[in-house]
Amino acid sequence: MGEKIKKGLTYIGAVIGWGGLVSLISGLYERDLPHGLGVTSLTGYGFPLSWLKKSTGAIIGPSKPTIYGFYPEILVIDVAFWSLIIGVPILLYELYKWYKSRK
Repeated sequence: MGEKIKKGLTYIGAVIGWGGLVSLISGLYERDLPHGLGVTSLTGYGFPLSWLKKSTGAIIGPSKPTIYGFYPEILVIDVAFWSLIIGVPILLYELYKWYKSRK
């Protein structure tokens, strides 16, 4: 494999890795979501999309069970979002360096 291909794959891997890390850190972001009947509270974790949801139900009786839902497809979209946010400035900087080296 050529040196440029290895460098490009390294950049892509680093950007996706950092996007994944930022997505997991965004799981600390908590917000209340609209909820329907039978649910007293619905909380979403993740930004900009909630890929982990916690619901507390209003079942008749003394206990209110807490149910967690994990949505891996939304996490993949979140990783793609953060990878673009991180990758575009890196790409623009690399293009700028390349353009300056041609002069």
